[in-house]
Amino acid sequence: MQGELSPAGGTRAGALVWRAALEAWERMPVDPVEPSGDLSPDERWLLEYARSDGGDLPAAIGLVKGTLQDFRRLGDRWGAAAALTVLGWESLRLGQLEAARREGEEGLAIFREVGDRWGESRVLQLLGVLAEVDGDYDRTGRLHRAGLASAEELELWPVVVEEISQLGRIATLARDHGRADAHYERALRVARERSFHHGAVHARVGLGASARRQGRLDAAEEHLRAAEEAHRADGYRSGLAYVLAELGFVAELRGDAAQARARHEESLALARDTGDRRAVALATEGLAGAASLKGNAGEAARLLDEASAIRPLPPAERADVERIAARIAGRGVR
Repeated sequence: MQGELSPAGGTRAGALVWRAALEAWERMPVDPVEPSGDLSPDERWLLEYARSDGGDLPAAIGLVKGTLQDFRRLGDRWGAAAALTVLGWESLRLGQLEAARREGEEGLAIFREVGDRWGESRVLQLLGVLAEVDGDYDRTGRLHRAGLASAEELELWPVVVEEISQLGRIATLARDHGRADAHYERALRVARERSFHHGAVHARVGLGASARRQGRLDAAEEHLRAAEEAHRADGYRSGLAYVLAELGFVAELRGDAAQARARHEESLALARDTGDRRAVALATEGLAGAASLKGNAGEAARLLDEASAIRPLPPAERADVERIAARIAGRGVR
């Protein structure tokens, strides 16, 4: 985390703020409860930034909105943009896409206004993911490449790793698996060189997902189990939910309905606990696959409809759903 932080500029004593905030972080409990009232907006923002990948998302959004109001009241433009960026990521996880876009676009405009390239790179990544959700892969590619170029120029290595992995994700969706694996291998190499643990795990998740889509199930399971172990150790519930869903699809492709169901049930519980609607839909699709293996066509069809109502999928992301639907229809597609 420290490698990603950047002082806002001459309007604040940046290093002292981040040091105080990190000391405050060490005093805080792990669960995202309401921060102590004696923390400054800077310190509260940093805590919310650090917690933004997990926990109780609706409660976290309430906390960030309060911090945003404080920054606006103080006339702190950089602080407002920083809070908007965290808010955008959390809105995305809740499936509130219009809110996420609005928050991201406003945050990007402010960061550009105050000349903060670090903030700009973070918001470009958010907007790139939103474009991917919309199925606009040309736009998402442009945004992630711009974010990568900015991060490389500033030597923001965690952001570099994340953006390379995002480019791997785009290549995976395009079924260009050679290019996808090259991106993920590069991300893994840079993450290890820079001792960026989370980035290395994320790259291995990408390699596992790519291998699964190529039918290399042993390689997929090797990468995904390593990521599962890491996420269980670090308590990253959102990441664990996704990894379990991928492992559930691996089990389904092997014809193991019981293992597939167990993996997706745990993924679904985590997704509901964190409030991540997109992860809920993914696990629900996985449960449909497990039900289809057992011959429960009615249950499987119901689950697919339930998942679709949560978040419709663009064509490039429909491979699992189409396989499961074909099995339900009796065509025996595995």
